[in-house]
Parts: sequence; C-alpha cells; structure tokens
Amino acid sequence: MSNYYLSLSEAARLLNVHPSTIRRWANLDKLAFVRTPGGHRRFLKSDIESLVVGVPDLHRNASSIGELIRDRTISRTRMQLSRPDKPSWVLGMDQKAREEKKLLGRRLMGLLMQYLASDENDSDEIMDEAVVVGKIYAISIKQDGVSLPEATKALMFFRDQILESAIMLPESIRLRPEANRKTYRRITDFLNSIQLIMVEAYDDHS
Repeated sequence: MSNYYLSLSEAARLLNVHPSTIRRWANLDKLAFVRTPGGHRRFLKSDIESLVVGVPDLHRNASSIGELIRDRTISRTRMQLSRPDKPSWVLGMDQKAREEKKLLGRRLMGLLMQYLASDENDSDEIMDEAVVVGKIYAISIKQDGVSLPEATKALMFFRDQILESAIMLPESIRLRPEANRKTYRRITDFLNSIQLIMVEAYDDHS
C-alpha cells in the first residue's frame, strides 16, 4: 500500500467527516500528524485508512457518534441548499432571516447532539431547552410570513438530512444493531417533539 501524507481536507473527505472533526481529533492527540514548514497539518494516508477499516475508540462513544451525524448533516445540508433549485421556504426569506434561522438551527443541532450523548437523567432537561428553542424558531419563521405547510417542509428537509446521516453511520462506525436502533429512535423522538412544538406555536399565534 502506498503511503504518503494527506492534507486535513483530504483526510476529512476520506473519512467522510467535517474537517473540524479531524482538527479536533488531532488537537486531542487522537490522530498523529506532522506540520509543514508553513504550519499546515499533514496526516499519513495509512493512518487515515486504518480509521476507515479499524474504527478506533474515538468513534465509539455517544458524543463522537453525535459529532459524525452533525458533520455529515452540515455537509449534506450545504450541498443541498447550494443547488439552483432551492426549496420554496428558503426563497421566501431574506438574508437576515436566513442567518437568524441558521443560528437557531445550529442551537437545535447542538442540543440534539447533547441529547444523543446524555443519559436518561439528563435527557429531560436537554429536551426542555430544545422545546424552548424550537418554539422561538417556530414563532420567528411565522413572523417572516412562512406558512405552516412551508415551515413543515423546512423541518422535513432537515429531518431527512439528519436521519440519512444517521443511517449512513455503519459505513464508518461499527455499532451493534441495537445501538443503531437506539440512536435512530432518540433522533426521531427529539425531532418529533420539535415538530409538535412548531405546530402548537403556529396555533397559539394564529
């Protein structure tokens, strides 16, 4: 097997994760690297390929699973929204509104990652905060003139990106089937709660 150095972005593409994940693993000394004279990180191709095949422990905890789902979701979402045929709910908002929704969406994604990594004792508190953020999101998007059907389409769009990213997990992380089912179930529980809150918020402010 040929061995040479990969850039951070090349390593990220090979592992199908976001570059920030590679950077974080390197900062935590979980991934060896060298620096070029210009200060850029380089990773041995054989080291990166061993992650694809062997899947080290850094992939196996719930926090890392959430990070993989988040990174893949961000990548998929950016790709989908960069296409010329943008969804109708995107076209209906100006740039300021989009940026506001992006910040709220990131907060919800962060809470989802916490929810996946939490135990039963902490889940309720995280969900309570997610409900508050979800209600703020729903009220905000309604004030922008987005109808409930269009808002539902937006939520379904992000739901698809998250669930498809979760379904793809077995390609890069070896989880037992029951662990996969638990992750998928917790994601759907979280998103179902947000969808219900959105509908209720529209009814309350009609």
